[in-house]
Amino acid sequence: MRIMMNHKRFFLLLLTVAMPLSIFAEFEVFVVERSSGMVQTGPDTLVPFGTYTEFEYGSNYTSWLEMIPVDETVTGAQVATPGGVQALEFDPWDGSYLARGEYATKGEIEAGIPAGTYTFSGSGSLSGAVSEVITIGELSLLTPLKITNFSDLQSVDVSQPLVIKWEEFTEGQGEGVNGGFAGVVNVEVWGFDDAGVFDVYDSEEDTPDGAFGLLPTTTQVTIPAGRLKADAFHIVNIFFARIDVGDEAASSGLKAALTGYEIETNIYLQGQTPYWGNFPVDPQGWADTGSWLGKLNTRLQPWVWSDDLQKRLYILRSGLHENGGWVYFPKN
Repeated sequence: MRIMMNHKRFFLLLLTVAMPLSIFAEFEVFVVERSSGMVQTGPDTLVPFGTYTEFEYGSNYTSWLEMIPVDETVTGAQVATPGGVQALEFDPWDGSYLARGEYATKGEIEAGIPAGTYTFSGSGSLSGAVSEVITIGELSLLTPLKITNFSDLQSVDVSQPLVIKWEEFTEGQGEGVNGGFAGVVNVEVWGFDDAGVFDVYDSEEDTPDGAFGLLPTTTQVTIPAGRLKADAFHIVNIFFARIDVGDEAASSGLKAALTGYEIETNIYLQGQTPYWGNFPVDPQGWADTGSWLGKLNTRLQPWVWSDDLQKRLYILRSGLHENGGWVYFPKN
């Protein structure tokens, strides 16, 4: 499961700050975001998403160009970038207009979203023509932070509270709009079981008054006992965002340029760590199923990566037994 669950929730929180600033604004937010992502596979080991998943599940770097109107539709939504004009497609999930990019290397995202001026424009059904400018500098990626109690997440007792700790986000501690800081942290835990994906925890419930996310001085959260399911698989995702630009605009609640970093790792319950089904799993998540399906990377189960087939498969752990199991092979 991969990224940007936090992105959407982050901007929904951001809107709660933007709207009071410009209560009569016709647009809420204009955003340019450049982010990187890593998977933590050991106490001191970070693996880029693309390398880790053969680029199947996502990329190492992601960009978002987005504008969010207030209760109106926009025709001709686009953004003029230093490299040309990009159309912004409507996203019904949150009513925004956006263009999302994925990149395998730092050089690719630097070329795709270079320093310079980004002019958002279009025609609102109520507000008419709109044009807002965001100027960004050269890409300065955030330091890849790690979860500091990784070992504690390898054998969790669901009857006890779970503490998740990480390295302090010092690069987000400049002056800004999130409780006085120019950085924000969002933590999300979700699970997988036979019924699908379910939410376990979002740090929105622990966000301080007047802020739109955890402050960058925060280094841990506690998930109450009983939130994790004994028969499910769980993932934690932590999103760090440095707010490089955060200006109120004449026709919008906020113009923002963000540099993000996202880290993800698995949470194993007691008894889950060594095996996937009846197959031993190494510290990198690989299980050798022999003549059945060969080597599988199980870190993103129920989606697993088949080294033999060079594609992902959907396999529920509940469907596994000593003679094989139920497997879904996507067409593409």
